[in-house]
Amino acid sequence: MLTLEMLEKMLLAAAVELEEKSKMLCELDSVAGDGDHGVTIARMAESMKNKVEAHDSANIKDLLDDLSMAFMNSNGGSAGPLWGTVFGGLADAAPEDAKEVSLEELHAMLAQAKEDFKDISKAKIGDKTMVDALYPALEAGMTAEGDAKAVFAAMGKAAAEG
Repeated sequence: MLTLEMLEKMLLAAAVELEEKSKMLCELDSVAGDGDHGVTIARMAESMKNKVEAHDSANIKDLLDDLSMAFMNSNGGSAGPLWGTVFGGLADAAPEDAKEVSLEELHAMLAQAKEDFKDISKAKIGDKTMVDALYPALEAGMTAEGDAKAVFAAMGKAAAEG
């Protein structure tokens, strides 16, 4: 089971990690791009941190919807719309007004996030895009058993291997 409180803690930890890695992301992006990816990710992390710290989301669906919109509205390339779509997919499948979701509901949320993402991106595994990590992570999460911690550990392992 994943609770709203657990999700908020995970998102705060992710925001801190993303902010810490923003310089590295800019350096990586400068090899083949314009070098601003880390700036965009840091902006999104700051939005995520602010939203979670405000504790004004009544339930999981609202939090994910609000983050989706915040990411969609962040300026700086495709990262905002792409991550906004992932979070929007999670929100679309989240039960109404739920402060916790079951393993089955979490699996459905991850599946919807993947479907929504596939609707806007033609990228495939092997194209050297974010889907090389995202799709394996979502697929691992959709089939993982156990509690939320086990699901996200499986996703992290699959993403790292992707």
